Amino acid sequence: MKKTLSGTWLFDTDLKNEGVKNQIYLQSKIEKNKDNYEKISVPSTWNANPDLERYEGICWYFKIFKIENFNTKASELVLTFNGINYFSEIWFNDHFIGSHEGGFLPFNFKINPNNINFNENNYLAIKVDNIRKKDRIPGRLFDWYNWGGIYRDVFYEVLPIERIKWVHIISKIRENKALLEIKYNTTTIKAFNYKIRFKDELIKEGKIKPLAHKGDFQVEINKPKLWSPDHPNIYLIQINIKNNGFEIKEKFGIRVIETKGSYLYLNNKPIKLYGVNLHEELIPFGRAIPIKKREQTLRNIKDLGFNAIRSAHYSHDESLLEIADDLGLLILEEIPVYWNMNYKNRKVLKLAAKMIHDLIFRDFNHPSVIFWSVGNEVPIESVQCHRFILTLVSYAKNLDPSRLVSYVSSHFLSDHYRKKTDLATLNEYFGWYFLSVRNLNFILEMTRGMSICFNKPWFITEFGAGAKQGFHSDSLEKFSEENQAYIISRSIKIFNSKDWIAGWFIWIYRDFKSALRTNQYQEGFNRKGIVSEKNKAKLIAKIMPKIIKKSITTRKFPIFSKLAIPLGFFFSYIFKIMDLANLFQVKMMDKFYSIGKK
Repeated sequence: MKKTLSGTWLFDTDLKNEGVKNQIYLQSKIEKNKDNYEKISVPSTWNANPDLERYEGICWYFKIFKIENFNTKASELVLTFNGINYFSEIWFNDHFIGSHEGGFLPFNFKINPNNINFNENNYLAIKVDNIRKKDRIPGRLFDWYNWGGIYRDVFYEVLPIERIKWVHIISKIRENKALLEIKYNTTTIKAFNYKIRFKDELIKEGKIKPLAHKGDFQVEINKPKLWSPDHPNIYLIQINIKNNGFEIKEKFGIRVIETKGSYLYLNNKPIKLYGVNLHEELIPFGRAIPIKKREQTLRNIKDLGFNAIRSAHYSHDESLLEIADDLGLLILEEIPVYWNMNYKNRKVLKLAAKMIHDLIFRDFNHPSVIFWSVGNEVPIESVQCHRFILTLVSYAKNLDPSRLVSYVSSHFLSDHYRKKTDLATLNEYFGWYFLSVRNLNFILEMTRGMSICFNKPWFITEFGAGAKQGFHSDSLEKFSEENQAYIISRSIKIFNSKDWIAGWFIWIYRDFKSALRTNQYQEGFNRKGIVSEKNKAKLIAKIMPKIIKKSITTRKFPIFSKLAIPLGFFFSYIFKIMDLANLFQVKMMDKFYSIGKK
């Protein structure tokens, strides 16, 4: 039995952080003060309220609800939160049940049945803070909006104590057959039954007698319907323990992703990714995007000719992946290890490891997901940072050997750690932040050569330019739609001309809010979207279907050029300037969000 707690909740800000001291989480206090609290919709972000738009701090949520009787000897109640940003502490009927750090992944707690008020009011109190700190992930500086609150679904389930907890499915394809390796975790060693269906057709069924709580079994499928962007075929596995009435259902796709030399292969066929980045934000909802709006966004992306999305820079709601599975969009997922953080702190590393673990476990069976990224634009030249990142790469690979693992680099000639990952990545903004897009071809050849990454595919994970929707200039003035269209279209043609570039991702699909973007064209938004924050298409979006697969003839350069050393010094100088700018940007963010505390 599953019951949603989404809907109207009680809400209050806690400017002085006095809620715990005043014990406002107690049932008696909630009952006494409930008429004085504001009401808020869950899921939502508190910043969607104009009065709290720039509020970074602590808020409290309260929910009063009833729970029907159930057999506590055979079942247990599990309370699940799909997403709270950032740090939450939870009380249930006066009892502290736990805390959670991290703003982008689900977590849950078992509720002690002795603490449940059956058929009477139960009181749930949640303290949430979204304050940026150096030992959090991300740290004090990031280029997206710091949406706070309970912005994904909350629900409880009454589950049998004896049940299958999860199944993970790995596909292997041999000629006209698929071998499924099905791993499971069960709370009992009782026998269970499984059925595999394609649409309404029963494909396979059987019975498994576990020898331990964790195990695996194999199933062979003849003439499998493979999953791909052109044919997003979905299977369903159903597993149940006899006579307890509970069944676990998981959708999955049969597909294999791998690299061969500098090429990416899907189901033993080469594939190139034509992609776009996407933030989990839509005005006026913030991150709490309605499912129909989310689906429309992905349909629009597919209609423009894209076959891939990078869900930057954190894990989005799982509904994104469910839609991508059905539409046939490939997904690159990422945890919010971002820019300069406290990489020498072991607690931060432990938190990052938990994030990649929880992300992989949540999304393991989604065929759309092909790539885990453990960080974005990190200072990889730092000893502490590259140890941190490579530890996460190794850990992610052990958790899921069936997918590709890397990090996203913004370094050109100085990143020698790419060779220790499954693929090489590069964020570049030639023509926007520095030099000209006419220099791009030469720099790409030099970067590949100096990185000594010839036997693996390269992905341009970010490129692009800003444009204010509606601003036009025949002279390619900065922030004009024409300038953005020129830079992006020219870049695409260069990328498509190189067989060692296995894919690219425009930054970004839709304009998004950022405290760091304050000029007259930005007005608090990062304007690199190909559509505006109101989903109005810019020029580049209008011409995208015509240019997405076009290429031009490009010149090849020797592996090592006499310009490589001065270029190395140039980019090192650029990154030192960026590090200094980061100190200023942290102060910008502090000032921006401090207004919300007054």
